[in-house]
Amino acid sequence: MNAMLGNTAPGLVGADVCHLNLHKTFSIPHGGGGPGVGPICCTKELSHYLPNHNFIPIGDNKGTQVSSAPYGSASILPISYGYIKTVGKKGLLDSSQVAILNANYMAKRLESNYKILYRNKFNHCAHEFIVDL
Repeated sequence: MNAMLGNTAPGLVGADVCHLNLHKTFSIPHGGGGPGVGPICCTKELSHYLPNHNFIPIGDNKGTQVSSAPYGSASILPISYGYIKTVGKKGLLDSSQVAILNANYMAKRLESNYKILYRNKFNHCAHEFIVDL
């Protein structure tokens, strides 16, 4: 997972840190590169807190690496790219909307038996939910 310093992604959503998560967004299973496959973007102010690789200098070597694999899992990128090219812009929007709808449906079905954590002020979750067992 390479960190993108000063990237516009955090600023666009008003955050200090963003994780662009390929395993959720682009059909990559957790076992296909591990949880958290994707870049972490942060503001320039936070960049000096990021760790770097112990043996392989990355970029300016001032803290741009947050994974033991300095360049990530190369097999993940063509799979994500193929998915994006296959479904296109409308398909990405549709799959995101269906993921959010499905997660909220399942959370609603389970809420009478389990505590659902971290919902927003409208009692909704995003593309996934956490069940307190």
